[in-house]
Amino acid sequence: MEKDERRGVQQRALRQAQFYGHLVARHGRLYHPGGGEPLCGPQTSKEIVRSGWLRFRNGKYLITPEGLRVVGAAEGGDVKVTETANERSVHK
Repeated sequence: MEKDERRGVQQRALRQAQFYGHLVARHGRLYHPGGGEPLCGPQTSKEIVRSGWLRFRNGKYLITPEGLRVVGAAEGGDVKVTETANERSVHK
C-alpha cells in the first residue's frame, strides 16, 4: 500500500472513531461498532496505535487528543482539543 493510500485509510479510521466514539478490533483489524467491513488492516491498525492517535481502554479503541488534531488538520481547520476525565470536545 502506498504512503498516500495508507494515510487516507488512517484518516478514515480516525474519522470513524471520532464519529462513533470508539472502534473495536477483530483479528487485528479495526471496525466501527457493529461494522462488518474492516476500516483498516492489522499493519495500519498497529501504526495508528503506535502513533498515539488511538488508545485501547476497556476493550475499545478510543481516539486521543492527538488523533483529533490529525483529523482536524486533514479537514483543513485549526483545531483546539480539550479533554477532561469524562468528556472530550473539539473546537474549530
